[in-house]
Amino acid sequence: MHDNNESAKAAPVQSVTDLLDRYMLRQQVIRGALTALVVLCLAGIIFLLLPRGFFGGVPVPDVRGSSAADATAILRNKGFEVAVQNAFVDDSAGLVMATDPNPDKLQGLGKTVTLTVGELRYIPPIQGANYSQALKKLREFGYQNVHVTGVDSPSENDVVVGIEPAANSTVPKNQPVTLTLKHMAS
Repeated sequence: MHDNNESAKAAPVQSVTDLLDRYMLRQQVIRGALTALVVLCLAGIIFLLLPRGFFGGVPVPDVRGSSAADATAILRNKGFEVAVQNAFVDDSAGLVMATDPNPDKLQGLGKTVTLTVGELRYIPPIQGANYSQALKKLREFGYQNVHVTGVDSPSENDVVVGIEPAANSTVPKNQPVTLTLKHMAS
C-alpha cells in the first residue's frame, strides 16, 4: 500500500514556471559566457595587432647617435624600409643625426624611414671653376667665411687658381677658406 505522503516526497512535482525560470537563467549564463569569450578574443586580437602597426602604425625607434649600419638593422627589424641621406658635419661622421619621421612618431610597417647621416665636411675640389660656381659649391658644403686674393674686385668669371686649405681637406665650417682668383678676359 502506498502512503500518499511518501509518494509526494519521492517525486516532487516542479511547476512549469520554475522550469522556465531555470531555463532562462541557464540561457542568460550561456549568453554572458559567450559574450565574455567574444570580448576576450577581440581584445587578444587587438593586443596582437596593435604593436604590428595595424592601427595607425608603430613608433619609429630613436636611433639618433647610432651608426648608420646599426640604425638600419634596428629599423628593418621593426618592419620599416630605410633610406639614407648625408649631411655635412664637422664631427660625428657616420652617425645618425635625424630621422624622418621623427622618433616616436607612428609609421606604418613597410613604410620608409629616412636617416640623415653625418658625412665629414671637406673642401670640395673647385680649382679651375669660375668664382660664382666655386662660391656656390663652398656654400653647399657649409663654408660661409670665404676670402679672395689675386684680384682687387672679384667678378663672376674670375677663375679659381688656388684654394687654402687644400681641396679634400677636412675643415670645420667656421674656418676661413681663401680662394686665389685670376681675372679672365671676357
